[in-house]
Amino acid sequence: MMIDGEVKALPAPARHHDIIGRWPMPEHKHGLQGFIDHEHGFVTRKAACRIAREEGQLVGRTKTGPKDILFSEDLW
Repeated sequence: MMIDGEVKALPAPARHHDIIGRWPMPEHKHGLQGFIDHEHGFVTRKAACRIAREEGQLVGRTKTGPKDILFSEDLW
């Protein structure tokens, strides 16, 4: 997750809500949700979905949300 330009991350099995609860958020902002890639860079949920699909990393789409964004549940 990116909050005020700084990437915040926790090790697996942490989910986005764990990060949101850990660091204070600016009022009425939720940060930019995404993932850390294999080079330790931040990518958006949309970019992460494309990467995971190309690399065959999706274990099953259980979410009913948009098909072009990634959720941690799609990976593990």
